[in-house]
Amino acid sequence: MANVVGNKKRTIGTILTMGLACVLFVIIANFVGNIDTEYEARKGMNHGQFELKLDYSYEWDEAYPENNLDSILKKNPLNDTLIAEIERIPGVNKVLTREIAVAKINGSKQVVSIVNKEDFEKMRYEGDLGPMDYNEAVRNGDVFFGWSMWMASDGYSLNDPMTFELDNGTEEFTYKGNIDGAFTSADTYLVIPEEVYQAMQPEGVSYGYIWIDTDEGDVASVEQNVRNLIADTSYVKFKTYHDELQTAEFASTMMKLGSYLFMAIAGLIGFMNLANTMIINIITKRQEYGVLQAVGMTNKQLNIGLQLQGLIFTLGTIFVSLVVGLPIGYLLFSYAKVNGVFGMNVYHIPFIPILAMILVVSFLQIVLSFVLSHNLKKATLVERIRYQG
Repeated sequence: MANVVGNKKRTIGTILTMGLACVLFVIIANFVGNIDTEYEARKGMNHGQFELKLDYSYEWDEAYPENNLDSILKKNPLNDTLIAEIERIPGVNKVLTREIAVAKINGSKQVVSIVNKEDFEKMRYEGDLGPMDYNEAVRNGDVFFGWSMWMASDGYSLNDPMTFELDNGTEEFTYKGNIDGAFTSADTYLVIPEEVYQAMQPEGVSYGYIWIDTDEGDVASVEQNVRNLIADTSYVKFKTYHDELQTAEFASTMMKLGSYLFMAIAGLIGFMNLANTMIINIITKRQEYGVLQAVGMTNKQLNIGLQLQGLIFTLGTIFVSLVVGLPIGYLLFSYAKVNGVFGMNVYHIPFIPILAMILVVSFLQIVLSFVLSHNLKKATLVERIRYQG
């Protein structure tokens, strides 16, 4: 204790330096440790094992207008005939669809999704603007803005009235209503509740998405059959849940490797500071240790003393890292989730990374204390007593 409190400034500085590295570790573990790859994969593919989506130009290609959504919808390859053929494939359990259309707003064309209540709830984030009440929007005939960050720059705000022409490839009709809310990030510029769209009594259907669900054992055969079915079909993009999940897992792995590599470097710097502090303490107290052993202190007691000294630094480091790191880590997670950051879904304390950190810090401290004790005992007792610093 005399070694620890003899230089309080150095002791506190060492604990804070080590603590800072571990605080950063806990904060980052709260982020990367809470990445939900299945949740992220489902953001990219809402239902089933396979998705067929219209493949159109997002920039409204003037040179090749046939690549634009309004042109594709006139001869929509995602139609009832294709759906019937998919449903006849052995192993297909369910086929789900979502319609899309083109809105002509202020001289520009924008893509509109028509969603049901189930999909609407899946699309929501805590950072969405407005009440985001699906039932209320249905009662009032309202729409939702797709990207809240662009709403103000496009000249809109909550509860503003909107009027535009809606083109579903079969006919054009006028929509009049209000903006009831804004998503943090949706697939399209506007989102219309399914009941609001159907109330306008559109002719025909304008499928933009087809999702196919199947049992795990039938995935390979169904995938091959679907690929064969659309082999000669233009303007259709095919993707699988397996591919989305692999992509999410790869991105998660890269983020974790980069984060923990950075933390390893920061932790090494903190550990070097701990080693420096303990070495200085031993050097400055070398003669004192020699005198104590001359009057009866055993090597075992010397080892315990050095281990306890290191333990105080370790406990202080862990205390600082948990008390400071966990609240900041939770705040970082909450902010990331509100803003729709990669894989943020349900928070849980990252016990395994934190436990690994505690074990590594404790192990390094034990090894350091053992090495320092071993080096100290290399000198004879007389040499230690005569040591003048």
